[in-house]
Amino acid sequence: MSEDEPEPTQTEVQPVKQEETFDIKKIDAYWLQRESSNFIKDAQERQKSEREVMQILGDNKLIQMRCEAKLVDILGTDAISFIKLINKYRWQIVYCTRLARAKDEEERNKIKEEMVQNG
Repeated sequence: MSEDEPEPTQTEVQPVKQEETFDIKKIDAYWLQRESSNFIKDAQERQKSEREVMQILGDNKLIQMRCEAKLVDILGTDAISFIKLINKYRWQIVYCTRLARAKDEEERNKIKEEMVQNG
């Protein structure tokens, strides 16, 4: 902020964009559910939505624009900045979540092989 600019008032302060604070190391088996709690208050609905979101994100046949449209259908327009974030980091979120949920080393190795195959 320059010296000529007045300090913003409480109502003028812009929230930090989620993209600026995205940390892939924080993605675990329940990251998506925790993050979606900002938009979906009901726990059961959040769990259902999380499954749908993971299916959409993990569909390598969906182009980015179509993926984003489907995510808006599930999460709503209030979540548009979050949708853009998860769409941008789509594959990192999918694979980190799947790795965190893997039941054993064999399953983790299969996921890692898939990651290599998909580039």
